[in-house]
Amino acid sequence: RVYCIKAFDLHPADPNGKADPYIEVATPSNVVSDKLNYVPNQLNPVFGRCLEIAATFPVDTMLAIRVMDWDRLTKHDLIGETIIDLENRFYSKHRGTCGLASKYSTSGCNSWRDVEKPTEILERLCNTYNLPLPQYYSKSVLVACKEF
Repeated sequence: RVYCIKAFDLHPADPNGKADPYIEVATPSNVVSDKLNYVPNQLNPVFGRCLEIAATFPVDTMLAIRVMDWDRLTKHDLIGETIIDLENRFYSKHRGTCGLASKYSTSGCNSWRDVEKPTEILERLCNTYNLPLPQYYSKSVLVACKEF
């Protein structure tokens, strides 16, 4: 799954100084395009989309996330892209499968999207590294004799 929330300050791709952006994700063997949900006349679009793509190691190790400009009559233009090494993230010991937000939100555009809650992640990490389970207080948490 790839969550595409928002883009900032996109390069104008249309003669009117705007763009009609949409998201496309691709591996070497698969492409998923969300062109039916393009955002018209925007340089700061809010996508709020989740795209799912199948990937198989060792063939599909690289994931390209592209912002494309939708055009009615001509070829759709590439506005920008980033490449993510999936194999590197998958085998990382630093929980590279999903980033950790600095704040836990239950609603809105920054709502928690991970399958595990922050407390579950912390407890699993403590178990993995043979640390005592965290102790929770009203405004802090104690992990391995350190208060956060």
